[in-house]
Amino acid sequence: DRLIVLHVEATCDENPTNPAAVQVTKENSEIIELSFVVLDAHTLETLHSRQIYVKPERTPLTSFCTEVTGIRWSSLESAGTLKNAIDELDNYIKTNIEEQKKSFCFVTHGGWVLRIQLPRESRDKDVELPPYLAYCRMFDLKQEIQRWQVHHPEVSFRSTSLRDLCDLFKLNRVRDQTVGLNACFTTINIIRYLTSFRHPDVFVHPIDTNADLKQFKKEESLVIHLAGLPYEVTQGELEAWFSSNGLRPTTMWMIQPGDHSKPSISGFVVFQSHADAMRALALNGRCLGDRPIEVCPSSSRVVDAAGNMLVSFPLQAKSRHLRPGDWNCSNCGFHNFASRRYCFKCNFENPSPSPHAGTYYSSHYAPPPSAGGPAATGPSGYGGYTGGRPHHHITFRPGDWYCPNPACGFQNFASRQSCFRC
Repeated sequence: DRLIVLHVEATCDENPTNPAAVQVTKENSEIIELSFVVLDAHTLETLHSRQIYVKPERTPLTSFCTEVTGIRWSSLESAGTLKNAIDELDNYIKTNIEEQKKSFCFVTHGGWVLRIQLPRESRDKDVELPPYLAYCRMFDLKQEIQRWQVHHPEVSFRSTSLRDLCDLFKLNRVRDQTVGLNACFTTINIIRYLTSFRHPDVFVHPIDTNADLKQFKKEESLVIHLAGLPYEVTQGELEAWFSSNGLRPTTMWMIQPGDHSKPSISGFVVFQSHADAMRALALNGRCLGDRPIEVCPSSSRVVDAAGNMLVSFPLQAKSRHLRPGDWNCSNCGFHNFASRRYCFKCNFENPSPSPHAGTYYSSHYAPPPSAGGPAATGPSGYGGYTGGRPHHHITFRPGDWYCPNPACGFQNFASRQSCFRC
């Protein structure tokens, strides 16, 4: 019955010449503006709009952030907290939608707001989200664009930014409101354009994260899905990421990318127990390097359906350039970002840390466990796979077998009748 178009702005910073001096990372950024516009889902008529400023508690409003968002400290100084903003949104939804027995669904430009930023920040600040925000029903405009394009293969997109979409569709960008409401109303113009074609699968089937979680728990799944992984992520980096949070996967797969121009990749991780898989979901929004990772429920059926699209992770990146302040651990050789005071893999201290090293992660992570602990497990060799029997760190159990194909050599579980890779 109702569509709630939601947009947030968050603190941010950038310093290409000296990354170690960055004051705000993607892992500690805070929402500073929350805007929403409510539509009648049938007529797409605007019913209500609201903009709420939020005062950051742990990160500064940098000059870079002001330049990008147009938001100044004078607007935030007397603003409320994130909890206040969520309560204000919740009060509107309870009074004007739920009490009226209306159904509703969110719409965002990208999944970052509802699937990464809001869950991660609320968890960090011990703010309890209403169930419909914690596990939402939502349309992602970018995904709906992809569905629309299936019906219009003659249309090519330079990008899915609001600016480029408006240029392509010859739509007006709204510019006379605050930055958040401008984004909401511009998104609405695009929604109206896409739905005017009346395609049977565009803005019809929302993402239902609550249903996904219920199914995950019901079948006691051991599988999670990772999205937003750095393109050159290695097996060791993923192992260290999980190990630093007390988790040890049994198997890790990557979905083989078909488009090397994309900046990120996705994959699946299998755990020994459902309890570990549930714990892994709490890593949603945490950063691997400088990228926030989306962690969500999945199942063995999805992995099986992916079939030969899955490959293993490489032991080494094909190319890895040290950025200013980055360092290679002298103890284990692991490549660490400038912001780390301790090696992400073996806990060895950086002999020459930058002044800001260790400050970004201290609220979320203790230093990683010592190198003497058991290593995480997982298959090796995607991207850099060169044939022959690869070196695996998966425990070889009775009945497991190596593919006899000399160009493959993949380790298969006993339950498989044919090689999972070839």
